[in-house]
Amino acid sequence: MKTSEYICRCISKFYDCPSKFN
Repeated sequence: MKTSEYICRCISKFYDCPSKFN
């Protein structure tokens, strides 16, 4: 898993993930 993906999943609880992380 990429670090950016991990961060994205982590913050997705509070913020929508940017399309570049999808």
